[in-house]
Amino acid sequence: MKRNFIIALVGLIILILQQTVIMNISLFGIKIDLLLIFIVSISMFIDKTDIIFTVLPIGIVKDAFFPYVFGLNTLILVLVSLIVCMIEKKDLQRYDNYTYDIYFFCNIN
Repeated sequence: MKRNFIIALVGLIILILQQTVIMNISLFGIKIDLLLIFIVSISMFIDKTDIIFTVLPIGIVKDAFFPYVFGLNTLILVLVSLIVCMIEKKDLQRYDNYTYDIYFFCNIN
């Protein structure tokens, strides 16, 4: 529990740095998303239940900075972290139909 709290705190610090400093930096029109890199990195090493409780507060705080639909970033970050965790743990074969549904849902827009 203490490890998850520390990881969430580091994620919140990265989020604040991204929203204040790194937001203005772009390389050939591409903006770096350090929070997504951080979440993908920690998703490879933490269990699925711990991922949800670690990424959820980070996503909620990111949605507080996001001017449009509240909850969209939280949903995206939690889904990405769970998919990366399932790929890393080789759990994806059991949820094969769900991954196709998620892939179809993401490609509708």
